[in-house]
Amino acid sequence: MSREGQAIGILTAGLAGLALGLAAGILLAPQTGNETRSYVRRGVDRAVGTGRSYVDRVRNRADDEVEELLEQ
Repeated sequence: MSREGQAIGILTAGLAGLALGLAAGILLAPQTGNETRSYVRRGVDRAVGTGRSYVDRVRNRADDEVEELLEQ
């Protein structure tokens, strides 16, 4: 499996885990609607931040690889 395939697999597994955790938290937590929405919003914000961080790392690495290839 290529590195890209591995990265996609890891990202997919992480997102699936996040979704399952959120679903379990919503179903099992005795909270008001406002508290639940706030909890979900924080989870989504964390997931978006993690996704952006991952994309930034991949983009930076790709930029480094392109620069290295152009220098050859």
